[in-house]
Amino acid sequence: MKAEKKYVDRKFLEAMEKIDKLERVFRKGGFLEKAVMDINGDIAWLNDLRESLSNVYDELEETHYGVTGHLEFEKR
Repeated sequence: MKAEKKYVDRKFLEAMEKIDKLERVFRKGGFLEKAVMDINGDIAWLNDLRESLSNVYDELEETHYGVTGHLEFEKR
């Protein structure tokens, strides 16, 4: 079971790292936002996307704990 737990942990952490990278791409005041403003684009859409990415990250954390949290209690 230890190998399976490591696999599950790794997959969740990999997904969270991907979300982190996306959050950096779309960060407030970042290069992409400035480029959107340079082409007179509506950066309000980026705010919505940032919020969605944050929510996905939070959900990944919660789900990770939800699917593996019981293993911490079994150790005791």
